[in-house]
Amino acid sequence: GLIIPGESKPYKDYTILEADYLSGRLEADTLKRVVIDCLNGRLDVIRADFKNLALKTLVEQAYPSSDISHLTAASRSGWLHSIWNSRFIQAIWSLLTNYLPLSTAETSNLTLHPSEITSGLTSGIPAKLAEVDSRMGPIQDKAGLLRVFEEEFPVKTSNLTLHPSEITSGLTSGIPAKLAEVDSRMGPIQDKAGLLRVFEEEFPGSGVQLSNRLKQTDQLRCLWSITPVGLPHLGHSIPIRRLARLSQFSGVHIIVLVNDVGAHLRSSVSWDLVRPRGEFCRTVITALFTAMGGREAQFTCLLGSEFQMAGDYMLEFYRLVSLVSELDCAFGSDCPMAESVDESVTVADLPDDSMHTGSGRFSLGQLLMPCTDLVDTAYLGAIVRVSSPERARKRSMFDQKYFTTFTTKTVPLYLDHVLLPSLQIDTRGASGENGTIGIHPMQACLPASRYHGPPSAQALAVQAEDCTLPLIEPPSVAAEKSALSGLKRRLKRAFCQPGNVTVNPVLDIYRYILLPELSPEAPLVILRSEKNGGPLHIQSPDGATDSVSRWKALVNSFASGTLHPGDLKPAVELALSSSTANSLSDRLSRTLPKWSELTKLLDAAFPLSNQAPSAKTKMKGKTTLANEGNTGANRVINQEGRLLKPRTCFTCIDDQRLAINKFQNEEDSAPTVK
Repeated sequence: GLIIPGESKPYKDYTILEADYLSGRLEADTLKRVVIDCLNGRLDVIRADFKNLALKTLVEQAYPSSDISHLTAASRSGWLHSIWNSRFIQAIWSLLTNYLPLSTAETSNLTLHPSEITSGLTSGIPAKLAEVDSRMGPIQDKAGLLRVFEEEFPVKTSNLTLHPSEITSGLTSGIPAKLAEVDSRMGPIQDKAGLLRVFEEEFPGSGVQLSNRLKQTDQLRCLWSITPVGLPHLGHSIPIRRLARLSQFSGVHIIVLVNDVGAHLRSSVSWDLVRPRGEFCRTVITALFTAMGGREAQFTCLLGSEFQMAGDYMLEFYRLVSLVSELDCAFGSDCPMAESVDESVTVADLPDDSMHTGSGRFSLGQLLMPCTDLVDTAYLGAIVRVSSPERARKRSMFDQKYFTTFTTKTVPLYLDHVLLPSLQIDTRGASGENGTIGIHPMQACLPASRYHGPPSAQALAVQAEDCTLPLIEPPSVAAEKSALSGLKRRLKRAFCQPGNVTVNPVLDIYRYILLPELSPEAPLVILRSEKNGGPLHIQSPDGATDSVSRWKALVNSFASGTLHPGDLKPAVELALSSSTANSLSDRLSRTLPKWSELTKLLDAAFPLSNQAPSAKTKMKGKTTLANEGNTGANRVINQEGRLLKPRTCFTCIDDQRLAINKFQNEEDSAPTVK
């Protein structure tokens, strides 16, 4: 405690000491002397150090002999009082008061004049530059100089105060000009009636809305985006096939955005892999568009990193985020808990541990995605934006509120396409209380052979890989180097329950991938062995040969048991395999670059692992998948299935992480990192 002379006991509680001081019972001088004596006693250790010879020399150099007396006096009157009277402190005070508007104290007692303090520290650069200026003379041709400045640096030189629209004129990405050049080459739309008919066939219900837009323009820009979080898969061929068909009409410009920066914002791709992952995805998607018969002259595939960091783009982005609320961003993003957020909850109300699953707070990168989506649409001048149903709904709601306040352009038309389902169902709790089966969309995944995580996570990476059909993937040792190289193995393990036509990913491949490409003149035949009844001809009762009629006939054959999964899977494999002439795999292999070049892109996008998985890991993953893909095991679930909301599942995010996330019903969304 604090011992006060004259007091019977020491003070151990500050509140009691404060009360006695405020009441006058304890005098100020008495308290001051006690505090000074206490501090001086604690400085005895420091004073002992000053007896060291080296420290003495250092003190003498720092404080001249005229100041030593002040240090010596510190042992008697205390350091706080003594150091204030030293010449060194007074010199500092004089220097400060000379340059601060406090006094006009003279500086004659200073060793150095203020103008001399930096005389030995000057760089000499201003004098050197002035010497060059004196040698070169004045500007002779000012008009010519201004002309060259305007040519090389196209900014307005008449006014130094720039308008906000002029700030980024020298920082543009050049992408809008590139798109305008493509528009100028392809000419106007010639057959608007035919274009509306095709739009109505590919996107039912869009004809009326689009006809109003076509009255205002002679050209059309259609935008579709993909986030390169993993390997492009067969499901991506659905929107690409539709866009390729639209490109057959003059005046229709198809733009595909590979949003590599968005993949990083969603914490799905590390920054050093952003560009390699985007380049690989662009190569595959461009080849897929060509394989689908798209016109390359009316097609542009862009990387987000090519323009999303440019000055003119960022200016528009900053303008938008100043208008948007956090809650609107949450509902317009892919945040898994966005739909459960109470609108009355504010940021201050959220708990500190809200970054865990089930909270209402999200990563900043995810919250920014609706804003970047809107700026992408406006920046690229899209009139039609194609995406999944859920993404189209969110974009439409978000843009209806902010698009017109942000730009004078008309709100785009948002059209949706179907999603190819995953090849597997989540047997761990996939059945609902009402006897339903949950199934999620096909998702892009990392190649399991390139996953760098622990053995337990590698097994999950193999499981996630077998839920999808990558268009291009690292080939195994004995596998052929071609597109869809893992087709046979994954189809063999795919969920295909006999008689189940509601949840059947193999049957959906026929519906959304194969039947749209089958010409009306070509017969639909399922090859079977003679033991199983021979070739099965799928025909509509009324003889119709359109895709819808053939799909109904195929469903009836499978539901009745005439067509068995053992025959359906080989038929899908044969129709997609590279061994079949003009199949998707065959056409894609012809439009892709050489395999040596493709391997370089693949290795850069998905670096090789430094540590191969153990034999135990491989066997564990194989056993798990074999049980899930076995038809007999699938028969345990003996009820009719229907599509549910996304289920929680494991997904590979990058080389070091797995995520337990909710799948989003969209082709261009990244998994959510936890």
